[in-house]
Amino acid sequence: MDREDKKHIIFVFAFAAVALVFGIYAARQAKAEFARQVAEEVRQEAQAGQQGQQEAGQQARTGSVTIHTTDGEVWGYYGTITIIQDGSGGSDMEIDMNGAWLVGTTDKTFLPEPGWETGAEE
Repeated sequence: MDREDKKHIIFVFAFAAVALVFGIYAARQAKAEFARQVAEEVRQEAQAGQQGQQEAGQQARTGSVTIHTTDGEVWGYYGTITIIQDGSGGSDMEIDMNGAWLVGTTDKTFLPEPGWETGAEE
């Protein structure tokens, strides 16, 4: 192999190395741009969801509240709900439930006796 052939091989390898580095750089840039686009779409969807929730919250007047107590009981109430303070700005939430009624609980005191549906005593 003469000197010209060696120069040619070195040139080809150098060109391939530069092309490889450029390709890696372009791929990383494309990946970063894709990640920015996805993040922007997610941000826009989240913002639209928040606006939808705010609009729905302003329109809705009835709903339910589920309360999980520290001893494991679950209480469910349904009625007219007024959100007086939503907790924004670090303040406590304040919710008024006018005319709310108990629709479900796991507290045995409030559960029907066995056989209540048929009137049978056990």
